[in-house]
Amino acid sequence: MGKPDEKTFTLTAATITALSLGKSLVITCNSTGRILNKPESKTFYQQFENSHPFISMIESGTISEYFDLNNYGGLFMIAEKNLSISNKPMTLLFDELGRFYTSLPLLTMQSYKIDDDAFIVTIKVSYLLPNYHTGSSTSIFVVDRSERVVGFNQSFCRYFAKEYTNPETILNQHIDNFLTPGPLSIQKSILAKYKPDANQFNETIFAWDFGEQAGLPKEIDIFGTANHFFERDGLRWKNNSGELSLLRISIPIEITENDFTVEFDGSVKTGHAPLFALTFNEKSRMSPTESSYLVGRYGSGPYNIIKKDGYILQAEPEQPQENSTTHRNTLYRIGQSFYWYRNDIQQIAFFDSDLPHGKNGYISLAIRNECEFILRKLNIRIKPRSGSDSGEALKNSFVKLKTAEQETFLINRNINSASSSLPITSYSFIMQDISALQNQIDSLNERYNRQLQHGRKLESMLRNLSSEPENTFIGASAAVTLLKEKARMAADSNVTILIQGQTGTGKEVMASFIHANSPFRNGPLVKVDCSTLPRELMESELFGHEKGSFTGASGRKIGKLEQADGGTLFLDEAGNLSPETQAKLLQFMQDFTITRVGGSKKMHLKLRVIAATNIPLENLVRTGSFREDLYFRLFVVVLNIPTLAERKEDIAMLSSHFIHQMSVSSGKNIRGLTEGAYRKLYEYNWPGNIRELRNVLQRAVLFCSGTEITEDLITVASQTQADQKEYILPKDNTELVSQNSTANSREHVLSKMEPEQIHGILRRHRGRVAKIAQELGVTNRAVYFYIKRNNLDLSAYKKLNSL
Repeated sequence: MGKPDEKTFTLTAATITALSLGKSLVITCNSTGRILNKPESKTFYQQFENSHPFISMIESGTISEYFDLNNYGGLFMIAEKNLSISNKPMTLLFDELGRFYTSLPLLTMQSYKIDDDAFIVTIKVSYLLPNYHTGSSTSIFVVDRSERVVGFNQSFCRYFAKEYTNPETILNQHIDNFLTPGPLSIQKSILAKYKPDANQFNETIFAWDFGEQAGLPKEIDIFGTANHFFERDGLRWKNNSGELSLLRISIPIEITENDFTVEFDGSVKTGHAPLFALTFNEKSRMSPTESSYLVGRYGSGPYNIIKKDGYILQAEPEQPQENSTTHRNTLYRIGQSFYWYRNDIQQIAFFDSDLPHGKNGYISLAIRNECEFILRKLNIRIKPRSGSDSGEALKNSFVKLKTAEQETFLINRNINSASSSLPITSYSFIMQDISALQNQIDSLNERYNRQLQHGRKLESMLRNLSSEPENTFIGASAAVTLLKEKARMAADSNVTILIQGQTGTGKEVMASFIHANSPFRNGPLVKVDCSTLPRELMESELFGHEKGSFTGASGRKIGKLEQADGGTLFLDEAGNLSPETQAKLLQFMQDFTITRVGGSKKMHLKLRVIAATNIPLENLVRTGSFREDLYFRLFVVVLNIPTLAERKEDIAMLSSHFIHQMSVSSGKNIRGLTEGAYRKLYEYNWPGNIRELRNVLQRAVLFCSGTEITEDLITVASQTQADQKEYILPKDNTELVSQNSTANSREHVLSKMEPEQIHGILRRHRGRVAKIAQELGVTNRAVYFYIKRNNLDLSAYKKLNSL
């Protein structure tokens, strides 16, 4: 019997259905050609003579002797007459391939003529590897460029069986209806994040100019049957062998530690420019088509491709060039992403979540058959990788099912099994279930949060033991003295405290001061800036959430309230709380129990709540933006922080504190301010309060080259002359005042001091004349004289000792 006539067709499911009916015998076989369902009846082929070779084929259980399967399984049948092809699209259902549903023509049919009335027919899967179909636990789906579902197997379908009882209704829906986020969206976001920058690759490990160097360097060899010789323009490289010719570089790249870029210049004489080849060991370097990445122009079609292990991962239409013969090709590998540019125009960008691992990588150039290229320059540069890049990319490639089960998956792009055709209209993906791994991550995160909370408690205890605590509210003016006394008395209880004051007055420092002087000082101080929290995340941030409680809730989260258990919760800018969060916070403050978002377990907490606002809450209540009942819950003890303009006598103490801190951190030895600089600070009204004072001093310390900050280093915003007042410097911070600025007599200094400065000193020392005189550097008699002349009552200040 001669060689049968062969015809190849593209099939839809309708064709499969037609072939399965009527007088035809269907035979399925595996990838080795062994028949899987040997027919029980021989009535159909008994019409053939016993010597007919196809009879013995069926009886022996193999067809490999008569038909080349190319290592793919498929369906075989013998039909009585020639077969017609139906173009009506239908869903394909293959029991032997794990029940795969698709609206794509993913099959080919080959018919072999036996005689005038009989044919043997084979139907094969062409674009997707059969071993991905046959695995019952492997989920695979196919989307087009618009991320519409055009194919999936039964394993994928089972996750959505409750909602989609008919699998065919899944077809042509957007993948976002099933997964969050979509796989193409993941790849686009990661590729955009790691956009390549050639300037960052600043370490050259190989560079060669073929135009200037008439010979190959020792690190390069050309493998394969190809002609190559040097001429004036560079290395002329021509391949007529029918196979790839390789220009191999023996220098390994430590790919686990470094990203890299490869660049070559040249011009095309015939065919196309060389492809990039990346291999991962010395053995595969000899044959990069077997185990490597190949990036470049594909065949005769106008497509650019990236291949992995001989299979196409991605194909993109070629981007037009102004000059198609001149090439400057650059390949970047950043983390798990590849970018290929030709003449500065991006041709391919691809993220591979299943990047092969190995210590070393090897670079080669590969030229195809009947291509001729003049190579001028070739260089390889690297840059050290950031340790968090790959981990962040992996985390960003996790997806969740939009089902009640909330499994977590890692999505890998499927490889194309038909290397002779380009699947440029659809992409297939494999879902790797990593739910167990995600649960372990959630458990570790919970342990970390508990340890973090314990660490905060220890940190708070160490701060309280420090000789220079950071929670000291600095100031000795009358207003601050009374404020600190009131704060200390409130701190001894567990009442809720509301701190009100302008921005920059030190509300957060006051909260730390209260915490450090309270029964909760051994617990953590947890701070929440309500002005920076997105409204949709406020409730989750404060109360925490359970895994799967809302879209994006990939694990359990411990809220700020729970973190503050045993300590203090500080709500800064509480006026920005959303109405929903206000209601839930009010409920918490009634019984101090919480329930995480999406949870059912109630937890009782023991903590203090301190709220702060730069806008009086009663104003927000009047406008309806803040709940009145919550306002009264917070309005137990109210501390109003004075502005810096209302406590100018504290400028000396604050300046001394800031300058000491900044001098130590900058390695300078600045003792203080000159009299002119000190006066300039007093004459300014400080609309930005203490925060502005600190910024002014920080700038002055930065540019100070001596041991004192002079007047010209103090730069503040301009203010009108009407706002300016003359202040005489007190002598209570001698380290800040130049030693050359003490010409006035002590009694003269006392007589020129402003009344509010004297009141502050009297309150600070509780009317004790000796202490006052010591601080001012005057005699006791001078103090008594000043008190008598100004009709001051020392007994009123001495009563402060009893508070």
